Amino acid sequence: MGGPRQAFRIGFCDTPAAKYACEHWHYSARMPVGAVVTFGVWEDRFIGAVVFSKGAGGTTKRATRYGLERIEAAELARVALTTHKAPVTQIVAESLRRLKKVNPGLRLVISYADTRFGHHGGIYQASNRTHAGLSGGTRE
Repeated sequence: MGGPRQAFRIGFCDTPAAKYACEHWHYSARMPVGAVVTFGVWEDRFIGAVVFSKGAGGTTKRATRYGLERIEAAELARVALTTHKAPVTQIVAESLRRLKKVNPGLRLVISYADTRFGHHGGIYQASNRTHAGLSGGTRE
């Protein structure tokens, strides 16, 4: 009997597709620097991308706070979606599963909610992530 069938599909996408999603459907309108893995999201059509990166330096440095090597950490840098039906938490969860599959040494994924744009981390809270505090508004 299995559970409900996913209404979306996730797979690797190329950098131009991820860049298009970031530039058109993410509030920053930018592709992050140093992207390492880009996943495309499809329902009946391409609806966006989830982008993981090494971060701008701060992310991998933060890994050491948890006793990890820098290469064991990544940043969930963008969730860039147009109109969609699937819950964002499911899209992020499936992306994380796939990321772990291709990077078995990965132990920590850090994400940020930009309060300057009214973000409060709702998709992270809804997916039971650990809140580790505020970054202080600085870039490391």
